[in-house]
Amino acid sequence: MRSLQRSLYGHYRKIKVDVLKKTEELKYAAKHDLEKIEQDIVKARDLNTQVKTRLTSETAALKEYLEKKYAELRNTILGKIF
Repeated sequence: MRSLQRSLYGHYRKIKVDVLKKTEELKYAAKHDLEKIEQDIVKARDLNTQVKTRLTSETAALKEYLEKKYAELRNTILGKIF
């Protein structure tokens, strides 16, 4: 019985690590996409300063939201699976 428990515990730990890695990859991809959007905003010649400022502000808010949701998800994963 102990062997089965250890085996299951090891399996759950592996799943947790895999899920955390995937979460980190998704966070990185989203952050990279937002940075690319920010660069495109800065390079855009057909946008006036006011629009650029607003769009930059919105992407910054999205980055903060991304960090917040990532932290919540990470804590949920760590809390739910041992």
